[in-house]
Amino acid sequence: MAETRDVAPGEASAQGHPRRWLILAAVGAAQFIVLLDSTIVNVALPSIQRDLDASTSSLQWVMNAYILLFGSLLLLGGRAADILGRRRAFVVGLVVFTLASAACGLASSSEILVGARALQGIGAAPLSAAALSIVVSVFREPKEQGIALTVWSGLGVIGGTVGVVLGGAMVDWADWRWAFWLNVPIGIATLVAAMKLVPALRPGDGTARPRFDLPGAVLAVAGLLMLTYGLIGAAEHGWTSVQTLGPIAGSLIVLALFAVVQLRTQDALMPLRLLAIGRFTVSGLGLLLASGLMITVFYMVSVYEQEVLGYSPLEAGLGMLGMGIGSTLMAFGIPAVLKKLGLERTYLLGSVLLLAGSLLLVDLPTSGSYFTVLLPGTTVIGLGLPACFVSLTTMGVMQVEESESGLASGFLNTLLQVGAALGMATVVTLAAAHTTTQVGEGHGLREAMAAGYSWGFVALAGVAGVSVLVALGFVLGTRKPARARPATGKGASVPVGSDADA
Repeated sequence: MAETRDVAPGEASAQGHPRRWLILAAVGAAQFIVLLDSTIVNVALPSIQRDLDASTSSLQWVMNAYILLFGSLLLLGGRAADILGRRRAFVVGLVVFTLASAACGLASSSEILVGARALQGIGAAPLSAAALSIVVSVFREPKEQGIALTVWSGLGVIGGTVGVVLGGAMVDWADWRWAFWLNVPIGIATLVAAMKLVPALRPGDGTARPRFDLPGAVLAVAGLLMLTYGLIGAAEHGWTSVQTLGPIAGSLIVLALFAVVQLRTQDALMPLRLLAIGRFTVSGLGLLLASGLMITVFYMVSVYEQEVLGYSPLEAGLGMLGMGIGSTLMAFGIPAVLKKLGLERTYLLGSVLLLAGSLLLVDLPTSGSYFTVLLPGTTVIGLGLPACFVSLTTMGVMQVEESESGLASGFLNTLLQVGAALGMATVVTLAAAHTTTQVGEGHGLREAMAAGYSWGFVALAGVAGVSVLVALGFVLGTRKPARARPATGKGASVPVGSDADA
């Protein structure tokens, strides 16, 4: 096995690490299976319920346990990558995630499956945060870094789409357990590649390592756990229940204490000064909105296809290919779009496409052709998601010092997961409530579900509308466009055509 010596960020050449493209492929494969697991179980849930005799509540936690632990530990995982080393955090997370995937496939009860899914989330947190930090560290030349971040961001939508298709194929052709066992060979191959290719990337630039902020870590994890728990439980208990409002109120108190601790700590887990950077804050808010929309679309379309239109799991998975095709087309065209429009206007374009796609899905019938009912809206949403994710991720990570790239990526990824939980909780709760009302008024179940999910897409159109307003306000508030010039982070540059900081 080739030797990978410790490399400080300052030692990288102006072009970056000599094996940077192979490194991108290795860490990208790991990120792909992390994102794939966010959606692959959607179409497998009915089969899991039958095989394990799982209750509706247990079935919900098969999805929620992963989101809960993943979202609450991302910030901690990002800081651990900065302090302990990016490769070390990446490898530890990958090993835990791969072993947990095998445990999911071997689960003999719903309780064991939920526990294994929680363990997957624990491994995914440092894995995902360190992976993005590695990409930022090994790509130093601004144009190449932009390409790498474009590829990285595109993995989100493509991974989610492939997850739904693969999940349907596994259920139809083999067994739902293969939806998890698939991660094992990919994880092992990625681990070998990472140990061979990825340098240790010694934290910092030769200065003393920051101390670990234990009080901040405890408060951050506790606050995010309670917040995520409250959000994902709203779909089951309702927004006004004690089970929902109690954890959310508790999280606000704990996160307020976390903010006080961060202001008084020299080596803070989350330096609040980052939130004073306009582009970084807009990046986080935009990612939260886009992630909530994406995950909710995957869920609602998959359930609508199976429960209302009567599709098989494989047909439901294939029904998401419109989104995947749209995303792939935009991914290939995004470099030209960024060069022409810049980061902020590309985000605005993506938000407008998300709004248009959501509006195309607000009138869902109980029957009809896939090509007229679902394909137009999902394809337009597929076009909009990479435009948002690429521009926002690039905008966010270019604003911080390289030595804090793990922290920044952990924070942005945290907002992605909180956005997913918030989107699922609010929109699915709204859709379920409207469905219940329709049933109470005497409508058939299929008709009621179609009406409920139509209301869900009205809500998603509202989410996309907020994203449009955020993007429009930021575009109008930026200064005159300038050619590539340094951003806040060392060595980072804003691509040609990008707007300056607000």
